[in-house]
Amino acid sequence: MARGVGRNRFPLTARQVAGIVLVVVAMIFILQNRRRTTVRFLIPELMTPLWVALFVSVLVGLIAGVLLAYRRKD
Repeated sequence: MARGVGRNRFPLTARQVAGIVLVVVAMIFILQNRRRTTVRFLIPELMTPLWVALFVSVLVGLIAGVLLAYRRKD
């Protein structure tokens, strides 16, 4: 038998499968939330797709979580 034949050279780990599932769920979410909405932060009002506003909120939360976790390790 030839070397590597019948073997999966790139087996998927549980983390990779979870990542793929999250990407698919995110794409479905984006496609379903394309309508524009008004977002107000302090004074200015912006018209943006709903998914962008939610993505920015999640990103800010992730950054805050990373910064707080990094502070605890010191």
